[in-house]
Amino acid sequence: MDEEKGNALEPMNSRTTGDEAANPVTSSLWSTSLALSCYYVPRRYQLAFLGLTLILISVYVISSSQKQTWKLRLRWPPPPPVTACGDYPSPLSTTQPNVLIIGDSISMPVPYSPGGYGAPVHQALKYLSINVWHSGGWKKGGQASNTIKGLKCTNPSTPGNWLNFTGTYDIIHFNFGLHDLVAASENSEHVDITQYGLNLAEIYARLAPRAKHVIWTTTTPCPSIPGFSSKGRTEENVRLYNTEALQSLQAAASAVGKPLLVDDLYAAVNSYCGVNYTQCDLQQPHNVHFEPKGNDYMGIHVVANIIKALGKSRS
Repeated sequence: MDEEKGNALEPMNSRTTGDEAANPVTSSLWSTSLALSCYYVPRRYQLAFLGLTLILISVYVISSSQKQTWKLRLRWPPPPPVTACGDYPSPLSTTQPNVLIIGDSISMPVPYSPGGYGAPVHQALKYLSINVWHSGGWKKGGQASNTIKGLKCTNPSTPGNWLNFTGTYDIIHFNFGLHDLVAASENSEHVDITQYGLNLAEIYARLAPRAKHVIWTTTTPCPSIPGFSSKGRTEENVRLYNTEALQSLQAAASAVGKPLLVDDLYAAVNSYCGVNYTQCDLQQPHNVHFEPKGNDYMGIHVVANIIKALGKSRS
């Protein structure tokens, strides 16, 4: 399909449209048939031979036009372009509850490279007849990155922004943090902790009018290994950023008259792995990303919180 990106719709035989006789294939077939009928076909069979030739030419012309029609249908309308925010949002269902998941690689739906809880959540909610979409799409991972990208991709003026949909979601479930708290010396995605809180508050203010309930997800733990950091991430900074986020988002939720719903994946992972763990079979060694077992574990927790919030929507 890559070769079709330049022109989503090609002209259909623009040089010969309206004059099939000018088609070199049909002209050649007719000329050959006339020559054969004159020199090799007995006179009593010539009319039948020419009639059969006309039928074959008609079949060819119709077949060719159908191929062009299918070509036209496949290329028009062209698929929306992939943007800096990923794929354009999917339309909301009119018959099922709608859930939007926004998040970084810990929530990414690609199983499991590295992937996150998005894949098991998608599967479980689909089984429960709940329509669910991930920011940026399911196939390309939907990497939400840091809160700077979050602000960009919740801005209505940004092409492909995550809120470019009609209607209201039942649930928006979102997380940031691991990209914001990388060390400034190691990665340009770093966001200062105070600015991180301000960014989250603004993102929440944009999400709140677009959903009945908004769930914030705490940033998951970083292994506490002496001398180890993943791009400068530390468990201490995870705690500090989570604390800043909670305070900022409680104020943001209060400002719009909504209770702050929290999916505490940080506590959920620690309840299994232990506080200040150095290694855990849920998580990849010396890494902030998770094993398939960890993604399933988090997925169960996320689905439970979404189902709980949907119960609030229906009551």
